[in-house]
Amino acid sequence: MHFAAVFSISDSFKLNLANASLNDVKVQKGKSMTAKAVLEKYKIEINSHEFDRLLPLISKECQFWFTSGTYVGLDQTRKAFEKTWEMIKKEVYTISDLEWIAESEKAAVCIYTYHWSGLIDGQQQAGKGRGTSCFRKEVDGWKIVHEHLSAFPKVT
Repeated sequence: MHFAAVFSISDSFKLNLANASLNDVKVQKGKSMTAKAVLEKYKIEINSHEFDRLLPLISKECQFWFTSGTYVGLDQTRKAFEKTWEMIKKEVYTISDLEWIAESEKAAVCIYTYHWSGLIDGQQQAGKGRGTSCFRKEVDGWKIVHEHLSAFPKVT
């Protein structure tokens, strides 16, 4: 299945989770998370370095585009995440400059700056780039269906 949607932006979908904590994104029994709550939970769980904690947040039909390659489906995506966590010890991943550019009842898209830091070969390293995440409302709730992380363009 390919991801395609027509978006309409509505103020009724606006929600400020910029300073959310794990307690803020817990789901009440019988209620599903919004796309924004899924992103907030993802930002927390990704730093556990346990892919199983990300599984409820990611679509089985996911496509992740990283500098290192394109990863389709949960198995390939798991391998990419675990390879990164193996290479970058104690990695901390954050996002800033979050902007929701499209929202509807079935799909949402955001753009942001991502930041990472951690140990590579015992040396502290850090970097950042730009990201896009696409969310789709599936039968069992909102899921990340696509993420694209890349370096900022070189200034000439």
